[in-house]
Amino acid sequence: MPTIYDITNPRIAETVNTIPFKDWLQVLARPHLFQMLTRQPCREHLLMLCDAYLPYARSRRELAKEQGYISDAEDELRVTELAERMRALLEVWSPDSLTPEIVDTARALLATSSNNVVDLNFTPELDPGQTIDDLLIGASSPWRPK
Repeated sequence: MPTIYDITNPRIAETVNTIPFKDWLQVLARPHLFQMLTRQPCREHLLMLCDAYLPYARSRRELAKEQGYISDAEDELRVTELAERMRALLEVWSPDSLTPEIVDTARALLATSSNNVVDLNFTPELDPGQTIDDLLIGASSPWRPK
């Protein structure tokens, strides 16, 4: 009998599809990291990643059996609200700037995870020649020169 953690469940892909967007949230929440990017992501790419994140953001514990997973969010309705707000912000976003609303929404989304402590001053250590871009999943996707 399958359990909610059965990796053969196709709905598990929804949780895996959240990873690139969660990585981007780490950058969007920290303007100093955003400024370190050597290339700018295009709006369409971030919208695609956000769209892949939305099913997870809309998940509910009481639907765990149907979903095939349990969200780690403490306040599920807040996650849904924030994810939908982020999508609306990204729809009108200009890739050259990081608005305070996007930063605040990204920070709030990161803070919703029950096991996530957000250090907003964190800067990853990079190997020589490595860039922040290299750490992002999906960095080979459409980018604009900075």
